[in-house]
Order: sequence, then C-alpha cells, then structure tokens
Amino acid sequence: MAGQSDLLAGAFSAQQDYIALAAACTKLSPTSPAFAAALGPTQKALMGAVDLKDKNRASKDYNALTMVAEGIPALGWVTLVRPSNKSYTWSLHGGCMY
Repeated sequence: MAGQSDLLAGAFSAQQDYIALAAACTKLSPTSPAFAAALGPTQKALMGAVDLKDKNRASKDYNALTMVAEGIPALGWVTLVRPSNKSYTWSLHGGCMY
C-alpha cells in the first residue's frame, strides 16, 4: 500500500503542476509534443499505480490496490474537452467503489 500511496501522491502533485502550467499558458493542441510532455509525469504515476496492483494480486490489500488503480484514471480529465470531462470522471466513480 505504501508504494501505491507514493504513486498516488506523485500523480496528484503532477496534476497540480499541470494545472498550474495550463493556467499560465496558451492552449496547447492535444496532439502537440509539449502537451504530451506536460502530461508525462501524471501518466507515469497512473501507469505505476495500475502496474503495482497487477504485481500484487496475492496481496491481502489487493482490493484497496484495485480501488485506487481503477479510480486514478480520473486524473485523465485534463485531456478532455469540456463538458465531457465531468461525465468522464463520474463514469470512473463506480469502478473505485468497493
């Protein structure tokens, strides 16, 4: 659990950095390399949380690892065009409810 909580904290930190960067910049095209680079830390943390869950299937904490791994993709809302970002995050809500 400690490893996944570190990844989750990293994902939220990366998301905060991304939002601060977005607030200070002009709009980037989702296909631009700069957009992909800005999302890189968030994507790395997201993938790490899912990989950690997959590597610990025998863990007594597997349900908790699964809950985080299935909810953390909600941080991908920043890649969507409004208003679909709200429906996207809400659609992931059920997957992380245990």
